[in-house]
Amino acid sequence: MQHSTQTYSGVGRALKEDYPEVENYARVATLSPRILITDNKKSTFDGMAVDGSFFSMFTYPLKSGDKEHALNEPASIVLSENAALKMFGDSSNNYSSVLGKLIQMERNPVPYKVTAVYANVPANSHLQFDFLVPYFSLYTGGNKFWKQSEYSFTESYFFHYIQLKPGTNHKSFEQKLPEFSTRHFKGNTVSGSIEQFSLQPLLKAHLYSDYQSDIARTGNATTVWGALISAILIIMIAWINYVNLATASHAAS
Repeated sequence: MQHSTQTYSGVGRALKEDYPEVENYARVATLSPRILITDNKKSTFDGMAVDGSFFSMFTYPLKSGDKEHALNEPASIVLSENAALKMFGDSSNNYSSVLGKLIQMERNPVPYKVTAVYANVPANSHLQFDFLVPYFSLYTGGNKFWKQSEYSFTESYFFHYIQLKPGTNHKSFEQKLPEFSTRHFKGNTVSGSIEQFSLQPLLKAHLYSDYQSDIARTGNATTVWGALISAILIIMIAWINYVNLATASHAAS
């Protein structure tokens, strides 16, 4: 049995086509690590291939470029401030001089053009990445061999984020997913295994995730609460000791 956040490339699109409650979805494939090369620089970064909807579903502000079109072309790449600075040495506020520059990715003959630079991802962000490329570049151009990344229910190497329409109860919607599994997998005839889908609210992913192969860095709520309770007990003991010492000192005087 595998209990994982990784799933099939076709899941997001199929959910949106099957259920009106789904407003949007974003597919994510990790590209970690990758060597990026310019004329005089070679650096290793962690990256992701994402759908264009990624910038509308998540709030990663751009320092330069247009998020509406940054991932429209297959050979485009979006860099973090740190990556742009390391690759091109541009320390200006908006990194406008970086736009249009070309970057080679290891073992890929097609150069990528920088279309945007985003503010460095906060250390406590759910996702951590140094660059983004269009998701559809995984199955177009020189990568046509990886057709499973386009729309498939046979290889579970991908991650999906689903945005439900306002007012949708995610628990009620989740009850429809067994029907979804039966329709697309027909028992176990498609993938060779019995599929059971569930939703994980993003706000609970950091402390309450028990999934294997989680794309994000996760913590443990039990550990956090245990540390908090321990801290409260220590403060209470210190307070009681202070009161006892103060009382004894007053009695002695």
